[in-house]
Amino acid sequence: MSGGYVIEAPRRVLDSAERVRRDEISVSQPVFAHAALRVWSDEPVVHLGAHGCIIGHLFTRELPSQPVRQLDAAVVMSIVASEGQSLISSHWGGYVLALVTDDDRVIIMRDPSGLMPCYFRREVRAVKFASDITDVAGRGEASVDFMELVRYLASADAPGSATCVAGAEELIPGRAVVLARGTIDLKALWSPWNHVASKGLTAAEAADEVRRVALDCIGTWASCFGSVLLGVSGGLDSSVVAAGSRDHTSLSCLTHVGPDGEGDERRYARALAFHLGLALGEAHYDLADIDIARAVAPHRPSPNAHHFRQAVEAMQWRAGAADVDAIFSGNGGDGIFCGMRSATPLVDRYLEEGISRALFETLRDLSDLTGADAWTVLRHAWQKYRAPEGPISLRVNLAGLAPDRLAPILAAGPRHPWLSPPPAAVPGKRAHVAFLVRSLRSLELYPRRSSPPHIAPLLSQPLVELCLSIPSWLWISGGRDRSIARAAFADMLPDVVVRRVHKGGPSGFTRSIYERWRAEALELLRGGSLDRAKVLDLSFLDEADDPAWLSSERPDRLLALVAAETWTRWWQGDEFTP
Repeated sequence: MSGGYVIEAPRRVLDSAERVRRDEISVSQPVFAHAALRVWSDEPVVHLGAHGCIIGHLFTRELPSQPVRQLDAAVVMSIVASEGQSLISSHWGGYVLALVTDDDRVIIMRDPSGLMPCYFRREVRAVKFASDITDVAGRGEASVDFMELVRYLASADAPGSATCVAGAEELIPGRAVVLARGTIDLKALWSPWNHVASKGLTAAEAADEVRRVALDCIGTWASCFGSVLLGVSGGLDSSVVAAGSRDHTSLSCLTHVGPDGEGDERRYARALAFHLGLALGEAHYDLADIDIARAVAPHRPSPNAHHFRQAVEAMQWRAGAADVDAIFSGNGGDGIFCGMRSATPLVDRYLEEGISRALFETLRDLSDLTGADAWTVLRHAWQKYRAPEGPISLRVNLAGLAPDRLAPILAAGPRHPWLSPPPAAVPGKRAHVAFLVRSLRSLELYPRRSSPPHIAPLLSQPLVELCLSIPSWLWISGGRDRSIARAAFADMLPDVVVRRVHKGGPSGFTRSIYERWRAEALELLRGGSLDRAKVLDLSFLDEADDPAWLSSERPDRLLALVAAETWTRWWQGDEFTP
């Protein structure tokens, strides 16, 4: 089942003659038409009368959540009067609001979860919004913003609303574009920082609440689709989604098998499938599915998908992904369930409660979690306590990038608004929000126009808001990471999954890709689009590999640069040019 939408908001209100002329050349009739706004959608739509519509899936806030097909007049008037703010408080889902006010101002708002994509481009005559970035920007020689591309390659945490596609912007979740009399403003209607205050729950109470809200969110999403394909690794996050989905849809599960022990997670996936009574498909990564010269996910606003994703896509399509109504994943779970393994919770508890017996319990939990002795934990806690305030620190990787390109980017720091916390934010909440920002980069697996939608139920707004309010020290209680989530689903999942601490992944297969196509990868980079744009430090390409493979850092980085190269070539229209 495919979908997508396009929104057009003229810079000035069109007269009736202009509207007729544009309607004559439209490929389909809009689902909403107004002098100030027109909407085309293959997604579900909730109509707001003469004021616009809500594109996507909308649910009631009260548990059990219910899908919303229409809203009564009083709710619509509240949405209009609050310019979308009341909708965020009263409902949740994966949606974009397209609203016209009584004075012909236009408001386009993306819901806080980000589960419905939204890109826009400011054009001379109109501002165009769409679920697929290829609907707001065309391919061509000047299609890539190389400054943003370098920013992304230096730190995926750094970008804000600007994308690596020239002129195209991403509407950050919980924010709105307001168009009035030819002006364009951005307005924040939701922020994770408004939900970090503790509710005073005990660990047991927090686990009960996480279970209740998570099952409601997952089950509500699953009930929207007749059939769902879920990628499962036997890890906690995808297992929680499986447990919450199975009674609400026709659920099929697929696990990906790598060439090494780390990539072979069948033991855990089989235990999950047996415990829940689900059929499990097993598919092996195959080098035959890799085309090193082909862009992996050109529909994405940045080259964040590496070549192993080609094999994942092939496995999912062979497993019938094209025939299901949605693809589910546990993406975002590590971040939302606060998968933290640092001394930060000790600092948080000291700042919140001072010195107490409970503080020493957290010290013991951290020692059990990390295997470090108490003095080591205390030393790291002191370093975090003394760390300066200000924007959240970026994870930076400068390998392979031209040094003269980096200075202005590093000086600018993070541009995502959520990475500028309020002064009183404790270190654990700074880390938790940073986890959330990173999670949002893994939401669009495939183009929405031609593929089933990808849903990550663990990023649902009610669950995100609840998890943000749980103090960091509760998430590591008992010396286990994500302990609240583990306790919440302990009786629904097999013990081997609940207690699992080692995380698998495709690193072995990624290494095989590098070993097989190393020469071709280097050839693509030398003299390629990134080289011509002076993005690369070519000396990095000449460095020798570690024959002992003690680290995968260099191969991973080279493959990331190749992914950026092929993504750039696709947008420039010469993807197969050597």
